Amino acid sequence: MQLPSRTYTALANAGRATPRHQWLARLGSDAGGPRLRYGPFDALVDIRRDPVFSPSVTRFLQRGEAAVDLWVVKIAEHLVATARFGACSLLVEERAVWLWRHLQRALPEALSCVLMPDHLHIVAPSGCQDRLRRVLAGFTAKFGVRFDVLDPEPGNSAAIVGRMIRYGVFNPVRARLVEDAWAWRWSTLRDLGGACHPVWTSLDRIAAALELPPDVTLRSLTTIAGERLAPPAREPVLTATTTAIHESIRAALRITKEEATRSRAARHLFVQAAQAIAPTSAQRLADELGCSVRTVVRARAARHPALDAVLTCLADPRFRAHARPDQRVRAAS
Repeated sequence: MQLPSRTYTALANAGRATPRHQWLARLGSDAGGPRLRYGPFDALVDIRRDPVFSPSVTRFLQRGEAAVDLWVVKIAEHLVATARFGACSLLVEERAVWLWRHLQRALPEALSCVLMPDHLHIVAPSGCQDRLRRVLAGFTAKFGVRFDVLDPEPGNSAAIVGRMIRYGVFNPVRARLVEDAWAWRWSTLRDLGGACHPVWTSLDRIAAALELPPDVTLRSLTTIAGERLAPPAREPVLTATTTAIHESIRAALRITKEEATRSRAARHLFVQAAQAIAPTSAQRLADELGCSVRTVVRARAARHPALDAVLTCLADPRFRAHARPDQRVRAAS
């Protein structure tokens, strides 16, 4: 007999063994030695030759309990942390940038993240709550805002996890903070659309987690009540103001205005974005940036990895919108 790999081997490899897996392991031991080991990065299924263990598991599967086994396995969790005392200061630019960077660094395997004025939503594999608490403790020490972390909501199937991600994506829209979810800067939806750098949640990785093709994944996560958000504009930009280029760089890199003025990466991106739109003299760019012509020439030398994201933000004005730091949630979230 061959066990369905997704039911046992794959789940054990991912460290998601459930009490039912433990029961099977004990049964294997009682049958003369463990034939099913489970745990992180350690799975071995070899029961076909066992005259006792194999029939037992066969009966287990025939009773239809394998479907229950898949249902109780926690693929991911929905984590919510709310600021205490009604504090709505998470979107103050310095705070939002700090929190986003530390969450991205601490939870690289997260499937989605959305910052709201007074709370945040994260969908991530189980076991990430302690790391989230540590990031929030650092935020409290720096900015004085305390949080309550709610009990995780389990996602037991790819479909449920997809609904969790979609809930976070549309939370700013439900709260009437923006009219379009693409316009919310502090959402990993932008990562899926290629409008930021570095990318936290790549479309291919999320599609694999949801067991869908990438195009279907993006369509699923941007459709609500039968209506789909317009996809990001991809047309070449023919003209752009200096302000639009600066805003696109800030949006793509998720950096503060102060960082944009002193960042070498921002300066290089301005030069390359302006050059991509229309050929511009080095002297003119140097005058605009307040630097030397030699600096502009160096900035043109190698294509910056964030240039595509900047051009995407330039092509679609939704990506250049950003929330006011004093915005408050107006609807239940």
